[in-house]
Amino acid sequence: MKKLFHLFCFVAGVTSLYLFSLIFSPLSSEDKLLDFEIFKGQSAAQIFISLEEKGIIPSVYPAKIYNHMDPHAFIAGIHSIRTNYSISELLDVLSQSVNTAKERTITVIEGWTAEDMAAYLNKEEIVPHQEFMSFVKNPPKKFLEDYSFIFSSLQKKGFVPKSLEGYLFPDTYKIFDGSTSEDIVCRMLDNLETKIKGKIQYELDRSGKDLHGVMIMASILEKEVRTHEEFATVSDIFWKRIAKGMPLQADSTVNYITRKGTARSSYDDIEIDSPYNTYRYIGLPPGPISNPGFDAIMGALFPVKNPYYYFLTSKSGKVYYAETFEEHKANRRYLDE
Repeated sequence: MKKLFHLFCFVAGVTSLYLFSLIFSPLSSEDKLLDFEIFKGQSAAQIFISLEEKGIIPSVYPAKIYNHMDPHAFIAGIHSIRTNYSISELLDVLSQSVNTAKERTITVIEGWTAEDMAAYLNKEEIVPHQEFMSFVKNPPKKFLEDYSFIFSSLQKKGFVPKSLEGYLFPDTYKIFDGSTSEDIVCRMLDNLETKIKGKIQYELDRSGKDLHGVMIMASILEKEVRTHEEFATVSDIFWKRIAKGMPLQADSTVNYITRKGTARSSYDDIEIDSPYNTYRYIGLPPGPISNPGFDAIMGALFPVKNPYYYFLTSKSGKVYYAETFEEHKANRRYLDE
């Protein structure tokens, strides 16, 4: 009986030390600043689940135990938190008041380029156009190292990303007045990193595709067609053309060079000597031409098999597919629909 008692005391002591470590040790060795939103009416249990889903805490249980020991009154709003907080520090911060009067909502549209975003943020008087573009085009090396999870496919090949174009995830964000370009870009990259984890990362590992190539393909799909069904169908067309050594001949890539935004490229435009000109150069361009949303990324990664090698989109947005070039030429009569 005495042995059982000693064993019980030993197990209880080890468990207590383990829980103490979980509650009071830093959650991460990295020191990143994140925004975490508590919605009005959320219970403590719902908040802990949200923290776990976002990867901020490894499990809800230490947070529940600590909150039972030291009850907290969590306050609705956007809280700025650091990834190296302990659970005890995190819960304390989430119990402090936030200045909701300084919150702003911005909406970044799927398929926008960095230039589009810069113009929008400048118009909304959030950050100047040139400041945003300067940061996107010349991100600090330390900044890229913090997001090695996203850029690892490039870094493994010895490339250093020269622009964040393609990785600025479109979504609706709540930000504070006074947010900098870096603050906003961090929110977008954090969001993308969250989206990549799970099914997308599993498929990248399984298929051997690299993230950069998928993001380039998704950025083209975003500019060429509209729905998730069309993304997956056209994705298969483009991947097949690449495999057969056929040029993509995507007008959207030419528009990225000319900034014209026309539905059809002129003969002069398709003669431009640029690696982004997919009429002249076979394969994918060297970088994304827009910032794709989740559906386009999924379409690029999970193409739907079909017999087509050609497609065109009419003015109304309807897509016409063809198996042969002769059929494709016949479909051109629908361009002005």
